[in-house]
Amino acid sequence: MLRLLAGQVMSQLELRRALAERDAVMAEKLSAEALGRVSSLLYTSLFDAIESGFCIIDVKFEDGRAVDYQFDEVNRTFEVLTGLTQARGKWMREMRPAHEQHWFDLYGQVALTGESTRFELPAQVLGDRWFEVHAFPIQSGDHRIVGVLYNDISDRKDAEMARREAEAVQTLVNEELSHRMKNMFAMVQAVAGQTLRSVPDREAVEAFTSRIQA
Repeated sequence: MLRLLAGQVMSQLELRRALAERDAVMAEKLSAEALGRVSSLLYTSLFDAIESGFCIIDVKFEDGRAVDYQFDEVNRTFEVLTGLTQARGKWMREMRPAHEQHWFDLYGQVALTGESTRFELPAQVLGDRWFEVHAFPIQSGDHRIVGVLYNDISDRKDAEMARREAEAVQTLVNEELSHRMKNMFAMVQAVAGQTLRSVPDREAVEAFTSRIQA
C-alpha cells in the first residue's frame, strides 16, 4: 500500500515538473516572440522617422556591370519623394524601365568597392527631379547591399538655373548696351571731327576728341 502511494506521489511530482518545464519553455518562446515584435516595431518606427528618403537595395550585376537593383527596405519618405509605392521586393527596371543608367553605375560602384559616395543627379522618370544622394555599402554576406539616403533638391536646382539664366540675360544686355554705346560715341566723334575741322585751336579739339574716346 505504501509503495503504491509513494509511486502515485512520485508520478504526480514528475507530472508537475514536466508541466512546469513545458510552461517555462512556452513562456521563454512567447517572451522571445514578444521581444522580436517589439524590436521589429522599434526598427520600423525609427526607419520611418527619418525625414530623408531612405532605402536598402540589392544590386544586380551582369558581366561586371550593374544592370538593376531590388528594393529590400524603403521608408515612407522614399515613397513621397520618388512616387514609387509598394516598392519593397520589386526591381527598379520593373517599376521604371527608363531610369537613367548613371544611377545603376554609381550604386554598382559602391557595392563593388565598398566605398561610400555623395552626388547630385537628376531623375527624369521620377518626376524630373534632382536628388542629393549619399550611398554607402552594407555588409551582408555575398549580397551586394547598398544603403541610399537622399533629399529632393529640385527647388534649389531650379533656383540655381533661374539665377544662371538671369545672369546670362544680364551679360547679354550689358554686351549689347556696350556695343551700342561704342557706336554712338563713334558717331559723335565723327560728327565732332567734321564740325570742328575749321577750328584753329587744334589742342582744344584734340582734348575734346580724346575725352569722347575715353
